[in-house]
Amino acid sequence: KNLGREYLDVYLENIYPLMWTRMINIEDYQDLIILMVKLGIPLKHCTYGSFAHYVTTKGPNELSNIMKEAQRRNILGVPTYFLDGHLYFGKEHLSLIRLRLFQEGLKLSQCTLKNPVDVPYLWRPLYKNVNSHL
Repeated sequence: KNLGREYLDVYLENIYPLMWTRMINIEDYQDLIILMVKLGIPLKHCTYGSFAHYVTTKGPNELSNIMKEAQRRNILGVPTYFLDGHLYFGKEHLSLIRLRLFQEGLKLSQCTLKNPVDVPYLWRPLYKNVNSHL
């Protein structure tokens, strides 16, 4: 919660791929501490007084409140995104969400979208005139 932006970015870039491929047990805070140490996050952020203390004291109560709110909003799991009142569940929607944000002029300046739509379930023609390429 209080990692600092430079550590939080590194943590998030690494935790999601590991979580999605089931290579880390995110319910075991000791596994998370091991990952943080491997990522070079200073131990003071990982041990007593910080992360480990948080997950064994007020963290469970905050998690319970977050889960109640998630149930109220019909959130099925992670990742879940809300955009313009629509719920998107699963990482497979990231390209569509990126496209919608791009269309609204909300893309990050350092983000370049060579192909903003790269979603397997969206149909898009490969050619303007399909018959000319048959």
